[in-house]
Amino acid sequence: MNEAQQRAFSLAVSGHNLYIRGQAGTGKTWLLQRIHTTLSQTKNVHVTCTTGIACSNFGAACKSQTVHSWSGTDDGR
Repeated sequence: MNEAQQRAFSLAVSGHNLYIRGQAGTGKTWLLQRIHTTLSQTKNVHVTCTTGIACSNFGAACKSQTVHSWSGTDDGR
């Protein structure tokens, strides 16, 4: 983990809510999978994404959902 990823990881496992963003290939998905693996051992963890395509990056283990699906709101159409 690089320094920024370590800081985000530490904040997440200490209970902070995070919004993680960055350019393609910077390790966002990798980091979120590590955070999810660690936290889901003892907590109820939800991974949300703005699009279904983004959710598909996480695979079945993270059970990610779009924000609309997770919150039970319509997609706005």
